[in-house]
Amino acid sequence: MINEAPRSTSRSSDYFNIVRVSITALVFLVLAGLGGFGWLVFTAVLARAGFGPGLPVFMLILMLVLLFLFMFIFVMLASVSNEPNEFILLTIFSQRTDIILGQGTHFLPLWRIVFGGARCDTRPDGFEVERQVILPDGSEVYIKAHISWRVDLLNAWTYADSDSRDTLNPTLKRIVEHQIQAWAASRDDGPQDWIEALDAYEELRDLLLNSFDPEAYGIEIIDVNIDSIRPAGRLAEQNIQDLKAGQVDVIKIVKEAKAGVLSLADLKRLKKEMIRAHPDLETEIDSFIEVARMKILSR
Repeated sequence: MINEAPRSTSRSSDYFNIVRVSITALVFLVLAGLGGFGWLVFTAVLARAGFGPGLPVFMLILMLVLLFLFMFIFVMLASVSNEPNEFILLTIFSQRTDIILGQGTHFLPLWRIVFGGARCDTRPDGFEVERQVILPDGSEVYIKAHISWRVDLLNAWTYADSDSRDTLNPTLKRIVEHQIQAWAASRDDGPQDWIEALDAYEELRDLLLNSFDPEAYGIEIIDVNIDSIRPAGRLAEQNIQDLKAGQVDVIKIVKEAKAGVLSLADLKRLKKEMIRAHPDLETEIDSFIEVARMKILSR
């Protein structure tokens, strides 16, 4: 079975079939010619030597058996198989074509002489990115994402020119990490504080989808999954969980401060109430109240 790439042309496929049939016919003609010539020479030698008619008949059968054996060997050597999840980018006389041979067995006479190609793995691959970044307000967040990709058949030769998946994934990972770092540090495009970052899943996903040009690497992006965006450093998630366990919704307080619902006087009152109710969490409360205070001052 021959699977052509989406951009494959009928002209390329016709050329492939013509070359394949021509080589096969030429090989069979050469074998038949050599067999016929050898038979004529052999019978002439036997006639001069005075052998009876029985021996030539036996030798004719032997030669036919050898001819079919050579043909069988030729067909077996011309049968090229692909492993599951593998395809071949075909070359003819070392010239690249846009023909892709999919999974299965393919008849390619004089393989590695006339026909050749590069084998590519079609299985999806991917890499994981974990990054702790500092936002413009000085707070830190931890980001974890996973990007899945596969070979793009339209640009498969570009992928085949790369070293391997083992080198491609680290390269792409470095590019994505740099994009995340630049996004987090930006005062124009990225989140300005950890509250905005916690709501930036879709924004970050769109950023990573466009963080590099897949065609430049011969791949296409299957999916970008943002596994986690959570506070880090002084605002570690454990602090939030501790405060929530004490029935103090600090995230709500910061959001209301940013929206203008709360004033500085409200924050001062809330801080006293929270510390009075949870004296063991005073450090954590101070951290979140300070974030809320900066939101009010920046309005």
